[in-house]
Amino acid sequence: MWLEATLGGTDERRVREALERGEREGAVIPATVLAGVYYVLDRQKGIEIAEKAMETIRRFENTAVLPVTADIAIRAAQLRRKYYSQADDRTPSYADTIHLAIAETVSECDLLITGDAGFEDVTEVRCLVL
Repeated sequence: MWLEATLGGTDERRVREALERGEREGAVIPATVLAGVYYVLDRQKGIEIAEKAMETIRRFENTAVLPVTADIAIRAAQLRRKYYSQADDRTPSYADTIHLAIAETVSECDLLITGDAGFEDVTEVRCLVL
């Protein structure tokens, strides 16, 4: 969602609504999301845009950045095995399954918002694919 908010190319209204909901109700971001967003923005738009995006994310008061613990890493590997398919290009990546594992562990998480189509078949948490 953070890449979609910065790079565009998707339904901007839905992205804006998702960001507003997160700010209003609270949100969590896996630390791996920050790494991915920073990397892609630095590569595609330059370091200044990547740094600005990180500053913007940090300003969201009701958003917590969560680390990857050993338990989350193991659960992510289990989820990767469950959803992995060489025949399906929508197979969630390791990073995606880390995000899913974190969403599972957050008791208040009622929705995982993502721009990745690989989440369309996920059953562990309710997902909104932008």
